[in-house]
Amino acid sequence: MTNISTVTKDLIDSDLRQRIEAIEGLPTIPEIYNELVSELSSDDVSMQRVASIVSRDIAISAKLLQVVKSAYFGVKTEIQSVQQAVNQLGIDTVKGVILSAGVYANSTCAPVSGFSPAGLYRTGAAVGPKARFIAHVFGLTRNRVDEALTAGMMHDVGKLVLLAGFAEELEQACAISEKETIRLHVAIEKILGVNDASLGAYLLASWGFPESIVDAVSLHYEPSKRLNPRPCATTAVHLAYASEHDQNCLPTDSEQSAFDLAYTDTLGITNQLDQFKGLTAESVMQVR
Repeated sequence: MTNISTVTKDLIDSDLRQRIEAIEGLPTIPEIYNELVSELSSDDVSMQRVASIVSRDIAISAKLLQVVKSAYFGVKTEIQSVQQAVNQLGIDTVKGVILSAGVYANSTCAPVSGFSPAGLYRTGAAVGPKARFIAHVFGLTRNRVDEALTAGMMHDVGKLVLLAGFAEELEQACAISEKETIRLHVAIEKILGVNDASLGAYLLASWGFPESIVDAVSLHYEPSKRLNPRPCATTAVHLAYASEHDQNCLPTDSEQSAFDLAYTDTLGITNQLDQFKGLTAESVMQVR
């Protein structure tokens, strides 16, 4: 394992690491993503060659065009081809979309308690663009904006690890969550000692992703665990995840809001949370 984040390196014990590494259906980086990285490392990067690489995978190309047409990207022109998508969004953004689409599309995991690779991908496809937009609003650099997109689209990859190698534990956690009226990630941590966010972050770290992406995934439930909070990719991913969660799972006495108020209080943005909760595709287009 390489580039293990300071947040995750002490959370995954050796026994759990061995179980993760022994999973036969463990998610892997799609080959098309590696080809893109190789092309980007060349001295004469060609947008046409990038589009050609992506176009060879029909399923991923279709997902790319589907996600790009989401109004959260603020693209007002009609996108009909992969070449147009690459030109409009830029290579770094396309990389994030391709990574997520490939990882979830290649999974052969069976659904468990309503969770499926396709469903997890759809959630990421909603959270990622939102995180990208929020990072942009916070005035983060282009690199951080792109990292927020990637981390947002991959924030649920830990659940894919659970589907692949911890299906029984996931079933147990779902039962505990319902019985004790606690959040699912809390129930997962009761059983495994870590939650799905940590598992996903560990996987991304093993793939060599930068610490900013790894931490954003690891902390998307509770960014208040971060020392010296500041607006960053983690902030954008948490706000995007929490707003999406609250919009689709109306908070009740037993299912509280997903926003980490200790974190938003520290940043001084708690009084702005209603704006994030009301974030829609249409509002994103208006701001852009």
